[in-house]
Amino acid sequence: RDRVLVTLFSQTTATWSNPVVLPGSLSGVRDANRGAPAVAFDSESQPLVVWKRGVDLVANRFDAVQGTWAGYVKIASLGDQTSLEAPAVAFDGETFVVAYTSLQGKAATVNVVSYDQVAESWGTPTPMHAADAKVTARMARMTADAHGNRLVVWPFLASNGVDSLKYQRFDAAVGEWLGAKTLPEVTLSRAEFLPGYADWALGGAPNGLAAVTFADSPDSSDSPKNLRLASFY
Repeated sequence: RDRVLVTLFSQTTATWSNPVVLPGSLSGVRDANRGAPAVAFDSESQPLVVWKRGVDLVANRFDAVQGTWAGYVKIASLGDQTSLEAPAVAFDGETFVVAYTSLQGKAATVNVVSYDQVAESWGTPTPMHAADAKVTARMARMTADAHGNRLVVWPFLASNGVDSLKYQRFDAAVGEWLGAKTLPEVTLSRAEFLPGYADWALGGAPNGLAAVTFADSPDSSDSPKNLRLASFY
């Protein structure tokens, strides 16, 4: 039976807790399409775990006051998505944000959904663009700084055969997502969009600096050759 387990590390005792099966993660049957879970912490060191459960994206929060994991909740539908990659989850200094790629037939959509800390509920997913067959089913990557700014990056299959990465950022100062742009001078290998490959990654710092590392593969090499930096500001 497939299940999602979590163990917490204590800085005080320098030990790991015993693994705990997250409520709602025990399906009773083996799910060959269950993807890897993703985890992030809020400012009070409370973790959130997000994973694919059937055709749904679900989340489970740890309640530090009660010292227990709450029941899982559905936060989005993935449609025909079968990617085994983990969704992207981050804490932007105010709330949890999850980025994921849904799929309907051959058209994919990158979406973002946020958690309302006050109402203690998930909002309605926001699509970054219209459904597009040129957007791959690979899960989007996301990072956030400590001031409510977010950055989402996803692979894009260009019509001229030169594949690249698109990005879109949320500007906390104006409270909205800005237009999507293409990361300049990036040429990706088509193989990087296939299942089992993870030749590009996104990371960010609390001050808003974000780094994208990827395999620039004009010669089909699988080794990362370039590092691109993008700033929230």
